[in-house]
Formats: sequence, C-alpha cells, structure tokens
Amino acid sequence: MIKKLIIFPALLLSLACLAQNPVIRNQYTADPTARVFNGKVYLYPSHDIISPVAPERKWFCMEDYHVFSSEDLVNWRDHGVILSQENVPWGNPAGYSMWAPDCVYKDGKYYFAFPNAPKNGRGFGIGIATADSPEGPFTPEPEAIKGVFGIDPCILVDKDGSAYLYWQGMGICVAKMTDDLKAIEGRPTRLDADFPAGQKEGPFAFERNGHYYLTYPWVREKNGTETLAYAMSDNPMGPFEYKGVFMVESPTGCWTNHHSFVEYKGEWYLFYHHNDYSPNFDKNRSVRIDRVTFNEDGTINPVTPTLRGVGLVKAESMIQVDRYSDAFEASVEYHDTTNYFAGWYLTLAKEGSWSTFNDVDSGFYTPAEAVVRARSGQGGAFRIVVDGKTVAEVEVPAGSAWSEVKAPVSGDLSGVRNLRFELVRGALDIDWIRFAKFSRVNPPEGVSAENNIPGAIYPCVDSEGRATFTLMAPDAKEVAADICGVVYPMTKNAEGLWKVTTDPIVVGPHYYRLVVDGVRMNDPNVYTVYGSGSSFSLLEIPEPAEDAAYYKFNPSVPHGQVRECQYWSPSHNRMRRCYVYTPAGYEKSKKRYPYFILQHGMAENETGWHEQGKMANIMDNAIASGKAVPMVVVMDNGDCDYGMGAIPGEDMMSFGASFETVVLDELIPYVENTFRVYTDRKHRAIAGLSWGGHQAFEIGLAHTDLFSGIGAFSGAIFVFPGQDIKTLYNGVFADAAKFNKDVPVLFMSNGTEEGLGGAALDKMLDNAGIKYTRYISPGTAHEWLTWRRSLNEFIPLLFK
Repeated sequence: MIKKLIIFPALLLSLACLAQNPVIRNQYTADPTARVFNGKVYLYPSHDIISPVAPERKWFCMEDYHVFSSEDLVNWRDHGVILSQENVPWGNPAGYSMWAPDCVYKDGKYYFAFPNAPKNGRGFGIGIATADSPEGPFTPEPEAIKGVFGIDPCILVDKDGSAYLYWQGMGICVAKMTDDLKAIEGRPTRLDADFPAGQKEGPFAFERNGHYYLTYPWVREKNGTETLAYAMSDNPMGPFEYKGVFMVESPTGCWTNHHSFVEYKGEWYLFYHHNDYSPNFDKNRSVRIDRVTFNEDGTINPVTPTLRGVGLVKAESMIQVDRYSDAFEASVEYHDTTNYFAGWYLTLAKEGSWSTFNDVDSGFYTPAEAVVRARSGQGGAFRIVVDGKTVAEVEVPAGSAWSEVKAPVSGDLSGVRNLRFELVRGALDIDWIRFAKFSRVNPPEGVSAENNIPGAIYPCVDSEGRATFTLMAPDAKEVAADICGVVYPMTKNAEGLWKVTTDPIVVGPHYYRLVVDGVRMNDPNVYTVYGSGSSFSLLEIPEPAEDAAYYKFNPSVPHGQVRECQYWSPSHNRMRRCYVYTPAGYEKSKKRYPYFILQHGMAENETGWHEQGKMANIMDNAIASGKAVPMVVVMDNGDCDYGMGAIPGEDMMSFGASFETVVLDELIPYVENTFRVYTDRKHRAIAGLSWGGHQAFEIGLAHTDLFSGIGAFSGAIFVFPGQDIKTLYNGVFADAAKFNKDVPVLFMSNGTEEGLGGAALDKMLDNAGIKYTRYISPGTAHEWLTWRRSLNEFIPLLFK
C-alpha cells in the first residue's frame, strides 16, 4: 500500500459536502450505524484494534463497542465503551468478534443488536442488549436470538411499530421481530437470491417516502473489494428489486465497506468506512461521512468518497487543508508513517498545482489575517483565492522545520466560502490554516438592530425598514413574529432555524414578541424592556442619521451617568426604585445643579425614559452643545405602571394619584439629601409623557411654590367645554402675571398623528394671557419618537 496519496482530477467527483474525513481520529472505527435520537446523531461502529493475541492475527479483531454523538456531524463525543465481549453471557469472552452492530429505539427502550462468536460452537450468533439511554449502559440478554445465525444485524422499525431484523447468514435474510425485539416470528426469508452474483454482507434497510431500501456491500468481481449496492421494494419483507451500485470500490484498496443511511436536519447522509489511518492493513478502518441524494423516483445517486466529508468548518479553527474538496497536481502525505493518527499534510510542488477546501464558515465576521503552518525547503509562496479573487498571499520562508506564518487578508470573507490554494512559486507543504482578527459585518438582510444582545446578528433592519427575525427552535411546529399589529409566520430551515422578513415598518421603537406554538415569548436575541404593562422585546427602526443625531450616542462628547437608586417609602411601606441622571463632570465638581422629575406614562415604569426614551443621550448631546444647562434628571415609578382599571374601584382621576405624596414627602427629600442639587423652586421642574404628563400638571400646577417648570408630552390633560380658565386646576391660572412669574416654563407637546389636539386649552391660555410653549412633532403618533423630540425641545427652556 502506498504511503502517499496522489491527487488526480478523475478521483475528485465529490458531492457538495462539508467536513473532514475520517470523522473519528483517535481510534479505529468501522461498520458504522448512524441513528438520530433526541435531536443528535448517534454513531454505533465496531471497534477495530490491533490483535492482542500472540502471534498477532492478521484479521478483523474487535473486543468492544463505543458510541459517539454529534449535533453538527463535525465534533464527535466519545461516550466510552457500552458493551464488551466479556460481558456477553452467551459470547466467547476472548473471541474478538464483536462485529457490525445496530441500535434502535422502541417503546421507551434502546435496543442494541450485535453479532458475536458463541461460547460453544462455530459461526456467529446475534444478540440484543437494552438500555434506557442511547449512550448506555447496555445490558445484554442471556441468550442470542434463537434461529438467527450470522453477522451484521440491522433492525428496521417501521412507521406502524413493526420491527424487522436483517442480517447476513448464508445470504441476506429478514425476519419479523416480536414486539419486545428479542426474538423473531417464523422462519427467516432470504432476500438476495435473485441479485447479481458475488459476496454480499452488511445489510442496512431503511424506509423513505414509501420506498423500502435494502443496501449492502457487494464484491462484484473475483478477488475484488466491496462496492455498495441496493435494491428497492414496497414491502419491508420484500421481494426487493436490484437497482445498482451507489458507491464503487474503495480507491485505497480497502476490502470491506460497511455503511448506513441517516436523515438529519433535512439532509441524507451516508456513513461508511475506509482504511485511511491504516494504509498497509485494511482490517483497521475509519468511519467517513458523505452526503447522499435521491432521484425523483427514489433511486440513489452515486456517491463518491471524499476526504472533505460533511459539516461546516469554522474559519477560526485549524482547517486541515489536506482534506481537500478538489485538487490538481498536489499530494497528501502522512506526518508519521509509524503513527497514522498523527495526521496528514498537503504538498504543492509543481507549477500550476492547486487545492480547494470548501465551506469554511466565518459567520457574520470577516478575518483580517491568515495564520498558516507550513514549510518550504527553498522558500515558496501560495495565494488564497475566494470567488476568483486573491484575498491573501502567503510567503513561506526557506527551511525544513514547520513554522507558523501570517499574511494579511483583504476583502469580505463572511458567510460560508470555498477556499482555493494556488502555488505561486517554489514547492511547499501546508499542514493547516486558520483565520484571525475578525470584525463584524452585517447580515444580507440589513443592519443588526441596536437593541440586540452582544453577538446577536438578528433581528436586523434593511434600508426600507423591513425587519428580519430569527429563532432557533428545531422542535417547534409554528413560529411567528408579532409586531405593529401584524403576525408574520416564520419558515424553518433544515437546521431548525426559523426566519421571516416583515413588510416595511415605520421608524422608531416598537414592542414585539415571538409566538412559538401559540405561546408568546420575548426574543432571546434582544434585550427586553418594560412597556404596555409587561416586558417586551424592542426593535428600533432607525430614522435618517440627521434626524436621529440628537438621541444617538456620540462618543465625542462628555457623558453623564445614570444610576439606579433605592429609597424607603413610608407611604408604600417598601423600598422604591428611581433612576437618576447626573451630567458629565458631576463627580469632580463641587457645585450644585438644578434638577427635574421626568415621568413615564401609563403601563410603563421608571426604566422607560432611560431605555426606550434615550434620555441620557439626549441630555449629553444637548448639554455638550450648550443647548441646555447641566442638570440632574430623576425618573421614578409613577404608581401607574399597569393598565388603568386593573384595581377594582379605581377611577380615572385616582389612577396614579398616590404619586403626589411620593413626590412631595419622599422623592424630593431623598434627591435633595442624596445629590448635590439646588433645593429651591427656581431650580426644580417636573414633566412627564402621556399619563405622566397628566401627573406633572396635577402635581406641578398644585405646587407652583415648588416647581418653576412644568411639561406634558402628549399629556393626558382634560379640558371640557364650558370650563373657566380661572377655575381650572384650582384657579392657578386666575392671576396670569403671578403664574407667568412663578412658572416661566409651561410646555405642552403632541404628535401630528396622535389626535390629542390641544387647541381648546391653547385658546383658553391665550385668552387668559398665560405664557406657554406648544411643540408639535411632525409625522409622529403617541410614541417614543414624539416624547424624545419633546424632551429635546423642553430642556433648553429650563433653568435659564
């Protein structure tokens, strides 16, 4: 057997496949049966070992079974030994004949079928071991299955719960099994009598779209090696019609090729074995995986064995480029011919030689550097090409030792890319390559939303205001995104990722939820906020940059701090929470600052202005520009953080009325005793949005001796026809001159789309000679964009 694998184009007719073969790289594995249990792929192979018998037997030698599991078909976990020959009551404890197994699930139990040499007599029997977990431990039955003599068991559990045992014993046989899968019913039926002549073994049967498949290794030529062939039927018991070969003889000369089929996440895969780690002895084999596809009539397309295998390879991992996808005038060599598990490397030594490695995943990041382990006796260079463009050229210095070299990477390599390595000059060996120094790029559907948790790419928003949501929920039946009163059903891909893109959404922040099998939940990809009486996910559809500049974080201006504070409330007999903004320089200054109380609306709470309202950014930007004086802002819970009417007997005018006592007797004393603020009316103000605006007017107008500024943003201000301005709010407007002197800032606002108006109150105030400011937010409704703009217009008026 040669120790160098020369790569020729004729050998490279591979499927579009993804990871690296062999998949188990620290021990020999053969005869693989793959099954899907609990959302994972479980691999049950036989375990080739070097014969411990002296003199060494140059034959198949297996003493136990391991089980492996994977969620991505790339990274496999070895769960250890699940059954050993010395633990089989009926088996020869020193027979080393634990050949090709299978495992199935039925009625709450896992059934492991395996062949073994019996203690007494010749040939093989087939036994059953059971477990409560696919990882074992498995307990073997005391006896082998009666009436079954042979090897390579395969159990097919049909959709109706019936089970069938297939095996090789004087031909490929089948028998229906009893409900407990520990015996067969009736006499076995031979299935391969009419198939083309030649040795056949290792049957694997499965059902797909109403077709029953009997697949098996077949030696079709005298003294040849095994192909993989198949037959089809509409009945698990046959008869089966021979269809052909779907994998030809091994290019490495491995005599056997045992296999299985499995469907996982919408794709079909073929598990099989070659002798990659034992080129000189084909009885020590290793499991490979490649994709398999079917024609419309159910027939199987040919599968070419590849080194590339299946499963995405992360760009930051050590990419084993010797597990090529395609190549020309290149070779793959072993690092150590005394230990083939030490791995391989790629050699590019001839002019025009190249190799490719497909499906390298950078996700939503692109690298700026390539790190390569390589060597070149006389020095050489190669280029990395992606989509026909050179993204890096790697210089390998002269020397016989392996070294890590680095090269800058240009262009966008985000997503899943195919890499091509082209020799530029010299001759060189490449062990592996990895990428480094990643930077974030946006998904194809737009820009990641600003409220996403760190690392979350979705949701994202495009330039037209369309939002794309995703949710990984492989077991969900229905998923939708509920935003702006529209429920958008999501679609699921083969990996279990649900996705939908909405219609264009109006600019501004929006509450939303995902709906999973009828249950509403917050999006795990974003931070939650409190609003509309509950916690919600928040999506911000961005305004044009020039319109949003006043509330966006500006790294070039000084920034204040927002503190979460707690204080005791005698009126509520509990601790209360408030948030306090202090302007930039507060900690280093000794001066006092004016302050105002800024309130949320109905069914919101004290977090609203800080989170949804962007209050800190608005304050920082306005103060830095000189538009507003430095001031402290206090945000408390207005006792209206739920929907009106939730408490029996509560009416409109009593809703949140308890907050007045909090402000006067508790909040003002706490703030003025805790923070370095002025304590006079001239340097104190109050404002709020919606119902918070109602509270600001009710409290502020009743206590003009305490507040010099009062603001209501979309305020719930009730003025009824026939009311006299001189009696409104307990007559505070009766003396216009006094009011204008005591309250130099009276501010009201609303959006053009709210429908709240305010013309009646404005006319009454005008007629009474009351000075005030009315701000109208163009194109906005009863929403945070209106209130952000209102705050930005309100604060320049204060404390002048």
